[in-house]
Amino acid sequence: MIGQLAQRIWLRGARGVGQWSVRRARLVSGAVALLVVAVAGACGYLMYLNHQDGVDSQMRTEALAAGTRDVPALLSYQAKNIDKDFEDKYSKVTGSFRAQFEELSKNTIIPAAKEQDLTTKAQVATAGVTARDGDSVTLLLFVNQSTTTKDEPGARLDGSRVQVVMTKVDDGWKVAGLTPV
Repeated sequence: MIGQLAQRIWLRGARGVGQWSVRRARLVSGAVALLVVAVAGACGYLMYLNHQDGVDSQMRTEALAAGTRDVPALLSYQAKNIDKDFEDKYSKVTGSFRAQFEELSKNTIIPAAKEQDLTTKAQVATAGVTARDGDSVTLLLFVNQSTTTKDEPGARLDGSRVQVVMTKVDDGWKVAGLTPV
């Protein structure tokens, strides 16, 4: 019964199409083709957006991992081997920040650390991504630093927030900016 009804509807529709003028058939065919192209384009665009979300997520994850690893290394040092420590640190920074970091360390941090026999150890308490722009990701890190000096052998604990800009360089991430917040 249902099969016969479906067959009758199909045949009636097919007969109706057969009675269309050439112009009407071309218009309907063109509209259907246009609809197919539009749907295919929309599907392609949605697939592109999905892929971009995956790339964005991967970049954020990689930059966050590199930042939480490298920032404590940049902020930790011991007076007894500070010159070698800082030579290693320079490879973790890039761009104009590298020149600023080298100048600050050579003119201020290293002399003060040697004079006061400073030992500083930094640890990231928590961190998150705040923005992504091209090959750069901005992080917010909550950092705890313990510092000892020859005058204060007991560790002094300081907490701070640091905004860090990580930039993709070749196949890795480097610190391109570090600003206390």
